[in-house]
Amino acid sequence: MNMVGQAILGIAGILIIKSALSWMGLGFLDSIYSGLLSGWQVLGVQLNYYQVVDVFLAGTVGVACYFWFSGRVWCRFACPLAALMHVYARFSQFRIFPEKSKCISCNVCTSVCHQGIDVMNFANKGIPMEDPECVRCSACVQSCPTGVLSFGRLDSASIPILDNLPASRIQIAEKH
Repeated sequence: MNMVGQAILGIAGILIIKSALSWMGLGFLDSIYSGLLSGWQVLGVQLNYYQVVDVFLAGTVGVACYFWFSGRVWCRFACPLAALMHVYARFSQFRIFPEKSKCISCNVCTSVCHQGIDVMNFANKGIPMEDPECVRCSACVQSCPTGVLSFGRLDSASIPILDNLPASRIQIAEKH
């Protein structure tokens, strides 16, 4: 299920390359591209991009799978932007760092995570949040009532360097 977003990202990449080739006058495969926009005849039913992506993937699949995957099904599994952010996260030194002594185990960070990651588990252990599913949206950092989580990166010696800019209301209040 986690690879659906990667597949959609791949299809989007192919369509972008195909569009660029057609702009340069190399318009082979025009029937596929025009079929995507105007529609295909499948089993006597006219389908187009709006019906396949918007209605079926984002609507029907998202609503049908809501209770099994705790919401945001499209964002977690099929969104091409989230898939691109997952690729970025695998190679990035950017992390979310917890301050273990401040954590009160309230589970707010985990409950607001759009990707369904157990952020509190990382915070309780005091280890950097390195889950490749994390898209660094900052929902957990901003929602933490005690300012446990901070953005930062690892330097060449794997020592955390925290950002100087506070990322939550609690950290802003502490800084002033």
